[in-house]
Amino acid sequence: MSKDLYDVESALIARMLLEPDENYKTAGLAGSDFQYPNLGKMFDAIIRRINEGKSYDSVTIQEDTDIKFDIMELSPGAFGPVEEYIDAIKKAAVRREYVRSLNEAIGKITDGEDDPAAIIAATLGDISVGRSADGLRGADEVIRSYSDEFRRRGTVEGGGGLTYGIPALDSSLLPMRSGRLVVFASRPGIGKTALAESVSDHAAHFAPVLFVSLEMGAEELTDRAMARASGIKAGAIMRGEIGIEKLDEHLKARSDLPITYLDEGMTTTADILAAANKVKMQNEGRLGLIIVDYLQLVADRGENEVYRVGHISHALKRMALKLKCPVLALVQLNRSIEYTPRAPKLSDMRDSGIIEADADVVVIITGDIMEPGRDLFILKQRAGHVGRVSLDFDGDTQRWSAKEW
Repeated sequence: MSKDLYDVESALIARMLLEPDENYKTAGLAGSDFQYPNLGKMFDAIIRRINEGKSYDSVTIQEDTDIKFDIMELSPGAFGPVEEYIDAIKKAAVRREYVRSLNEAIGKITDGEDDPAAIIAATLGDISVGRSADGLRGADEVIRSYSDEFRRRGTVEGGGGLTYGIPALDSSLLPMRSGRLVVFASRPGIGKTALAESVSDHAAHFAPVLFVSLEMGAEELTDRAMARASGIKAGAIMRGEIGIEKLDEHLKARSDLPITYLDEGMTTTADILAAANKVKMQNEGRLGLIIVDYLQLVADRGENEVYRVGHISHALKRMALKLKCPVLALVQLNRSIEYTPRAPKLSDMRDSGIIEADADVVVIITGDIMEPGRDLFILKQRAGHVGRVSLDFDGDTQRWSAKEW
């Protein structure tokens, strides 16, 4: 890009103020990536307000930062595709980091430290293994990454991925690996949230989990978790028909699980990404699984529902790749499936076109809400087989189990 970097960074701030719907594209960018500190400070202030669910404009950002920013002073030529500005800022930040690393090496050599050749080799090695700003990686780097991952296969956490914790399901589905988008879909009342909760509980024994609940609060989810753990009917727990001392053991065990809940309304994919980054930071760079219940309730806006759902699906897939962990998204099925006696299809997912393409695994759950039997149709699985698994779901205790014939 030929524009001066100050113009580029200023233009990005202007676009963020003028077109907030585009701000999800800045995921992965930080104020420290800006060459001009004042603009970086403004960027961080905008992101902070987004994460806190607060409105923002040039006036509120000036109040937050004591920095005046007049959009009208920018030339018309400063406005273009926001992706170009983000790319230019990232590349400039990488170049500055390279220069800093090389200057440090020169300083060590100048100070007379031993073996200058080793210092230069180590510095060039550090630079070469880092990904470039455009995301390109050479075959040698990919092979190193692949070898490291391969050695971890067979373990639950790491290259081997996370299992689902239900033997019948684990025998048919490959483990959830880094970068994968897994979709469970059903009509309401069939038990998909309970299934996701069971997967969450199992995964949390191996790695931190972020559970994004857009339909129920964390306390209601805990009611259901207590039913699963204790075998006491969820209705009795919710009505307070038992003393809490009967749940003490299970509450203590649950409090030790590394599950973090995001259960606020009007949650966007940008909110989810910010929360995931925070959870990962709090757990020393570890995040095993993100669960979103459910995809159509994510509050991103779009020109129409198909476009909006597609945007959310894309964002969740990118999130899985960026954060290097699987994302399990729950999806509602179209109502028409209730009236058609046939096996489900991918197109039965509501506004499903892009979900089908983005997902690595799609499982559609069917059954009679009045009966325990459930059929889980594996309609898509990259590198795995498709088919059907039959399980039982007990709504009273929120437990999934092998089908009793």
